[in-house]
Amino acid sequence: MNGKFSHTGLFAWNSFWSLRIGLLLIMMGMTLGGFSIVAAQENDAASKPSPLYVFRFIEVEPENVADWKQAVKAKQQKFNTGKDSSQWGTWRILTGPRTNQFARGFGTTRELYTNPIHPVQGIAGSWEMPEASYWLEHVSPLQKDSGNQQVWRPIEGLYSKGIRSPAEPRFLQHRRWRMKPGMYQRLEANYKKLIAAFDHLKKPVDFSIARLEDGGDFMIYAESLAYNDTADMPGIGRVREAFIELHGLGEWEKYLQEHNAVMQENAIVETETWMYEAGLSNLATMPDSDNAKAKVQEHINRVVAFFGKQDVEALMDEFVDGGIRSVSTSRGPAQGNKALKKSLMQSFKGDATPDNSTLVGEILHARFVDLNTILAYGTFTVTNEDGAVVRSGKWGDVLRIEDGKAKFLLQSAYAESLESMSAPAFTIDEATDEQKKKSDFQRVHRSIKRFTDAYNRGDVSALTDEFTKDAVRVVSGLSGVHVGHDAIRKSFESKWSGEVDLASGSVLKARVLHTTPINSSLTGGAGIWWLTSGEGQIMDGGYWGNVFRTNGDEVKLLLECAGSQSLTN
Repeated sequence: MNGKFSHTGLFAWNSFWSLRIGLLLIMMGMTLGGFSIVAAQENDAASKPSPLYVFRFIEVEPENVADWKQAVKAKQQKFNTGKDSSQWGTWRILTGPRTNQFARGFGTTRELYTNPIHPVQGIAGSWEMPEASYWLEHVSPLQKDSGNQQVWRPIEGLYSKGIRSPAEPRFLQHRRWRMKPGMYQRLEANYKKLIAAFDHLKKPVDFSIARLEDGGDFMIYAESLAYNDTADMPGIGRVREAFIELHGLGEWEKYLQEHNAVMQENAIVETETWMYEAGLSNLATMPDSDNAKAKVQEHINRVVAFFGKQDVEALMDEFVDGGIRSVSTSRGPAQGNKALKKSLMQSFKGDATPDNSTLVGEILHARFVDLNTILAYGTFTVTNEDGAVVRSGKWGDVLRIEDGKAKFLLQSAYAESLESMSAPAFTIDEATDEQKKKSDFQRVHRSIKRFTDAYNRGDVSALTDEFTKDAVRVVSGLSGVHVGHDAIRKSFESKWSGEVDLASGSVLKARVLHTTPINSSLTGGAGIWWLTSGEGQIMDGGYWGNVFRTNGDEVKLLLECAGSQSLTN
């Protein structure tokens, strides 16, 4: 990867995309400081602002990472929740020369960098402000080093926007090059052809070019790519095809030759991987809970209508790709179109849901966990055409906004009892080998194992500690919804479903069957659980669909939603 930019070098660069190896930084396509690069360019025509993006690199010892992240989150909550507060983004550097470091950054203009609105930002930011003083007292002691700072300037006109979501991209891909002196005009003119090719691709990625203004060699330029899913990244073949389709035969080779001509020997400076830490950032204000409830209610209204018609195809369209369904009326959690369709059909088979049944869903709480994702929970009731209750219970869902609509990323709903209908067959399934290889799956598996181990030894403190402090338990068989550590602790001090005490000698077992990423800090998962007597007899069993929040290298429960198949009834 070192050496002069060449035909082969560009192939290798694009191979990073196609092979999912090179996740990098795009520092210019972000919504920093309250405006996007696009907005900055639009304003440039009128007022000529000079957008800048400023980053400070922070090194934290591995044993302090969890505490550091918690301290940053506390600082954000204390000083950076208001619409007029200073805005900061945090990224975890995954690969490259600064691997495992963090970057803190903000967007500004050249003018505001010299004379900032917020004294904690800009040249010679004041450490005497309460916000900065809090950082010095509570965050800085957990850091090993935080010295190096860089200032980047996006190049006007060298930006292709394919991501339509206002949220920060999950992944940022960045590669830095060093040009020859006096070649910036030729370099930038040549890049315009590649930018146009990315526009022509119409892929959900952002691509941009920027130049280092301070904090290093000002001859360095950055090629940057932002995306939310590796499946969205264009491979080498498609980039080349798009370039030729747009510019004509022979132009690709000319582009490469010109790029070689303006770059220095050993031009590649560095390649890095950054991942956005939404929980440690406030780059955009998330909609409030009223907006979240409104989106969920629109979704519920559609689901209710399709449920009444038993329209399986329409209900499938209420799931995003990769969505998970885990409900009482299905034979286990399902993921993927084929499995989802089977699961939905099981919910309408036999006496599970009589014809002309009516579904009513109530929202107890809903909130955005990022700009595109809602966490919500509530209750439901299904009645037959005579008005008799077929089943009722609780639900806890994760919904993703697609084309303005909230759709299931994780549907998790369980009846309080299934006495009025035949319970679906309960089987002890196992995840595929492919699923087990996923890092998210392994972290969720370890969390579930810690949970069951603590449960089986009656360790209420350990059970409670497996939840985040703001976690929610929405469990059928337990009265009400339990929010926060105190309430969760009390729920474990009470009885488990089926009148089984924690200290009865019973054994709880559980398996993970499916996982799906929610954002950079949250993972959804679903699986099965079963409870055996001291003699090994299965006493109860059912399903779960939970949300897990990253905690260092592990995860903790943000939402537990589980229910019994009422095998003992």
